[in-house]
Amino acid sequence: MESQRQRHENFLARRNRAEQPENVETLLLVCDACDSAIETGVLSETALRTFMDGACCSALLVWQNSVDLLRLLESKGFDLGRAFLEMSNSASASSRFAALCCLSRKTQRTVVDEILIKSIADKSSKVRCKAASAAMTFRKRWLVNAIAATLAAEKNQKARLSLDFSLALLRDGYILKQHSATHLSVTVPTAGNAITSRLVSVADLNAKGIDALIVQIQSDPTSRLHSDRSPLAAIEETRIAD
Repeated sequence: MESQRQRHENFLARRNRAEQPENVETLLLVCDACDSAIETGVLSETALRTFMDGACCSALLVWQNSVDLLRLLESKGFDLGRAFLEMSNSASASSRFAALCCLSRKTQRTVVDEILIKSIADKSSKVRCKAASAAMTFRKRWLVNAIAATLAAEKNQKARLSLDFSLALLRDGYILKQHSATHLSVTVPTAGNAITSRLVSVADLNAKGIDALIVQIQSDPTSRLHSDRSPLAAIEETRIAD
């Protein structure tokens, strides 16, 4: 089986852009830590620090791949809750953002809940938005009031759009907007954490009802092929500056 180092070296070789040598070195160290943990079944404290440093790196290449590898380890049974909590308590907004990115359905529920509730009120607008998006992904409806309170106090317009988007999907399960005199846009969460928007006719909505239309959209196998980017996507493309 191809090691993570080999896989990422091949990936880097195929890219049509040069990467900073120090970023490549950092990423490959994370790959080595991942390979060692999977091979031995043991994640040392040193290896864990390597992962955390990678996930909190400012370079997109490093932090995104480090987060993916942390999630891979978690899927193989490694308990990373303590590391995620430590990252979420960091003074660095980048670290707190990375902690939210690391959360998955394999993460202990108590860890997910603890990180989400404090992150929704974080001093960084990008962390707040990511927390609201994660709450929507994990269907944490008990956080609706907390997100609504954050939205009410939010002054950053881009963050307001993102918070409002996540809140509506979490609270209602869909977003319905007028598109034309005869059609509306329906946005719903679909499989694989995707979000899809479809045009539906007013006649269809009146005849079938919103619940039936949502089921129809979510069960359509092409839904993920037409997934729309949420307002958070633009926020996630750029690493947070502390």
